Amino acid sequence: MDYQELFTGVEAFLSEKGYNWVCQQVREELTTGKLTQESISTLAETNYQQTSFIERADFKRGQPAEFVRRAEYSDKEALVLLLEAARRAVFESIIMESEIAAYLAKDGILALRFEPEEDSEAALVLKADSLEISSINGLMNELDGMISQVRRS
Repeated sequence: MDYQELFTGVEAFLSEKGYNWVCQQVREELTTGKLTQESISTLAETNYQQTSFIERADFKRGQPAEFVRRAEYSDKEALVLLLEAARRAVFESIIMESEIAAYLAKDGILALRFEPEEDSEAALVLKADSLEISSINGLMNELDGMISQVRRS
């Protein structure tokens, strides 16, 4: 499986659908890299002697030291990162919208309109009856299956 090619395809799809900001954030994370903790053994000096110009010391194993180290994401990890970011940005936001709309519907509010600060953007309208949460959950489960499949391969 060519993870780089899949990553590029998913990235292009998300950008085409208006989620290029998700791709940008994932690219920034990939550039930063992942931080891993590494433990190394140190040496402790036990006996130090200096005779004329010759220095002599004996060492034994010292306390382990913890260091943070930057590592590159593998192609597989990058694809999983992008798929998980898409899941959070797309599906989880739709589920939140649905839950807000259902909560407001209990109080008799059937629609909620958010007006943008800039005229170039469209208003966002939440309607209690406009979201099919069961189909969204189905798609989200499919995406979760794809993420699991990539992790296992």
